[in-house]
Amino acid sequence: MSILKTSEFFNHLRTEPLAVAYLLTGEEGYFIDRALARIMEKGLACAPRDFNLDMFYGKDTKADAVAAQACTLPVMAEKRVVVLKEADKLKDMEPIKAYMESPSPTTVLVLVADNADRAKERALTQAVTGNGVAVHFYHPFESEIPRLINTIVKEAGYDIEPAASACLKEVLGGNIALIEAELNKVFQFAGNRKTITLEDVNESVGDFGLPLVFDLIDAIADKKRGKALEILARLLRDGEQPLMLLGMMASHWRKLLAAREQLTNGDGPEKIAKDFKLNFSNKKAFLGQVLSLAEDELERAFHLFYKADKALKSSSVAPRLVFEDLLLELTAGGRA
Repeated sequence: MSILKTSEFFNHLRTEPLAVAYLLTGEEGYFIDRALARIMEKGLACAPRDFNLDMFYGKDTKADAVAAQACTLPVMAEKRVVVLKEADKLKDMEPIKAYMESPSPTTVLVLVADNADRAKERALTQAVTGNGVAVHFYHPFESEIPRLINTIVKEAGYDIEPAASACLKEVLGGNIALIEAELNKVFQFAGNRKTITLEDVNESVGDFGLPLVFDLIDAIADKKRGKALEILARLLRDGEQPLMLLGMMASHWRKLLAAREQLTNGDGPEKIAKDFKLNFSNKKAFLGQVLSLAEDELERAFHLFYKADKALKSSSVAPRLVFEDLLLELTAGGRA
């Protein structure tokens, strides 16, 4: 079939019959999780899930087992959904390729490969798109965040004041999963009132200890290891959510990387300050971080963020240890 953009993909799910196969890849886990949930919801509507949903993991299974299950007829339902997570970790794709040449019309095969390298993603795309649909979910641009907030709010049956939306964006950055989680708290707080106000957001979400979080981000970016460890311990002791901290750190590093690219392309400090809406109090610190961190160092940070995100969501390791390991990596070469 085709390769779709994010907006085209969700429109396709709303208006078109399900394809026989999907490939979900990219850096934005929120969209991947949302897409998979929508496919499962549509494919298994009114169907007994225990008999018609199969979940595999690429590192723990073989492709021929996935293909064989995809050939199995659904039970008391129109569709069977077969999900292969970590599809890029399959050692042999040939059985999947062979299956896709003549896929079962009663099965929806979903391959998930978040943050796959380009070669693996290309191979998976070639295997699927003959009869299926592939989509790569990118991190949203900062300018897209208000629209995404409005979409989440509308789908929940609410409206939101612009000031409340702007507050969420300012506090939580581009972490859409965290924004949705916090909005769910706001919806419970608002109850039957259908317009979310700035007061609702402030009362329900709070300030997340923001000054201290920003101090942590600055300490890490400035490679002040001792100070960063001290602030981290206090934040975790005060109950700050690890995923929130990670999301805000990733959002800040995305801004640093974008500013670094502008600097490389010849933009001066004043233009960067204007583009990133830096005020007098944070202009010097931000520009200093842009100048002190090399582009490859900034890019490496995102691999570390991804590693920490996976560990926080799936590991039995204590969040404190995950964060301390991340912090030590990011401040390597700095002051103890």
